[in-house]
Amino acid sequence: MGQPEVVTFCQRALDNWWRLLLKCVNRTFSEAMEIAMNLMSRPLFQLIAWPLSAAALATLVACGGGGGSTAGAGGQQVAMSTYITDAVSDDYSQVWVGVLKITAIDTSGNEVTLFSSDTAQIYNLSSLDSVGQLMSQSTIPVGTYRAVRVTLADEITLVKTSDGSSVNAFFTGDGSTKTLRVEIEYNPAAENALVLDFDLARFTTSLNASGQTIVSPIIVKRPKSDLRDFIRNQAEVHGTVVSVNATANQVVVNDSRLGNGVVITLATGGAVVDESTRTTTTLASLTAGMRIEAKGIVVSSTDSTTATVQASLIKIESSSAGSIADTRANRARGEGTVVSYNSTSKLLTVALNEASFLPDSREVVVDVSDARFAHGSTADLLVVGAEVSFKGSLNTAASASSDVIARVVDVEGADSDDDSSSSASNVDEVEGTVTAVSGTLVTVSTGSTTYSVETAGALYREGRSSCLVNGARLEAKGALSGSTFTARVLEVEGGGCVDNRRISRR
Repeated sequence: MGQPEVVTFCQRALDNWWRLLLKCVNRTFSEAMEIAMNLMSRPLFQLIAWPLSAAALATLVACGGGGGSTAGAGGQQVAMSTYITDAVSDDYSQVWVGVLKITAIDTSGNEVTLFSSDTAQIYNLSSLDSVGQLMSQSTIPVGTYRAVRVTLADEITLVKTSDGSSVNAFFTGDGSTKTLRVEIEYNPAAENALVLDFDLARFTTSLNASGQTIVSPIIVKRPKSDLRDFIRNQAEVHGTVVSVNATANQVVVNDSRLGNGVVITLATGGAVVDESTRTTTTLASLTAGMRIEAKGIVVSSTDSTTATVQASLIKIESSSAGSIADTRANRARGEGTVVSYNSTSKLLTVALNEASFLPDSREVVVDVSDARFAHGSTADLLVVGAEVSFKGSLNTAASASSDVIARVVDVEGADSDDDSSSSASNVDEVEGTVTAVSGTLVTVSTGSTTYSVETAGALYREGRSSCLVNGARLEAKGALSGSTFTARVLEVEGGGCVDNRRISRR
C-alpha cells in the first residue's frame, strides 16, 4: 500500500469513528451496543478497532468517551435514601457505635458516597430495633450496585442485658477505622431506599493479645418494604432555614445530608428555643439563613425524595464561636430517662437511650444548673422515669462532677413556658385501654375514669395511628383539661403493633 492509499485509509477510518460517535451520543448502552456491533462487522472497522470488544466500544461512546467514575448510562441520576436499623440482641441492652461513612459500589467498581461525616455520628443500635434511622438522601448515578462499604469508628460501648455493666470494646483495637463490605444487589431506580441492618444477634466478640475486647460486626441489606413495618422512621435535621410558614407550623431547611427542601413540622405543643439567648421563641421568629436543628419522626412517604419530619423541639443554633459549648468535638446531645436528680447540686443522672457522644456507661450525669428548659422545669426532673433530652457540651474538666454541661433540657410531655399560663394541667399522663376510636379522638379507660384523648399532631414513640384499635394499650403524655386530654407523645402496645415488630425482623 503506497502513501496515498495510507492517507485515504486513515481518512476513511477517522470518518467511521466520527460517524460512530455521532450515532451513539445520548444513546443508552443497549442502543450503542447494537450500533457498535453493526459497524464492527465491517472489514475496515475490524482492522482499526480490533483491540476493543463491542461492549467496550459501546461503553466508551455511550458514556461520552470514557473517563470519570459514574455508574449507569448517559450520566442519568436517581434520588434515593439511606437508612440504618438493627436486629435485636438478647446479650446487650445497648450497643453504641460511631458511623463515619457509607458508600455504594457499582458493577464497574465505581464508588459513590451516600453518607459522610468528619466526626463519627453516634448511634445506640439497640434503640433502632424495628426503627429506621434516616442517614442521608442522595442523588446517585443510575445502575446496579453490588456492594456497600460502611466505615465505623474504632470504639464501641456494650451494655450487658444481664447486669447493666458496660464493656468498652473496639472494632480494630489500634485506633484505626473499621470498614465492612456488604455484598448487595441494589438498583436505586427500582428501590429508592437502601436499608442496612446492623445484625446485633450475629455480632461476635473476642479478646486480642492486649486483652482488648474486639467486636466483629455483621451488616445485611433489608428490603425497602420493611420501612412500612417499622414502628417509626426517624431523622435528625441540621441545616439552614430557607422559608417559614408559621400558619402551617412548618419550616423548610437545606441540610447537607438530607438534601435541600427538608420540611420540618412543629408538633402541637412543640417549642422553639434560641440557644444563644436560652429563651423560648416562636416559629415565626425564624428567618432565612438561620442554622437550626431538630429531631423527629419521618412522616413523608417512603417513596418521597424529600423528607418531612415532625418534631416537638426546634433549636436555633448559637452563632457564637470559640467557646467550649460550641466546639464541635465537645458538643453533646442525649435522650433517656431520669434516674435521679439532686436539686441542691443541680445534677441530673440520665439512663441514656440515644446520644451524640460515645458514653462510657449507660448512665451519665448532666449539670442542669444553667440550662434552659424547652418544656417543663427542674420540678419535673424529680419524677424518676421521666423522659428527657438535653444538649450542651462534654465536661472535660479534671475531676468533673458531671459528664455533660447542659444548655437546653426538654422534658417530654411537659408544657413549654408559653403554655404554662394556660388552664390545662402542667404535666399529665394517661395510661389505659382504648375503648373507642373516632378519627383522631380516642376514648381511653383507666379502669375508674374515661378520657377523650386527642391524638392529632402527637409524636408516636412506639406504635402508630393504625395500632389505635379497641383493646390496645395506650400511654399518652400531654395536657389535661377536664376529661379531654391533648396528647403530645404516644406509646401504643397491642392492636397489631406487636405483630409489626415481629414482621419487621424477618
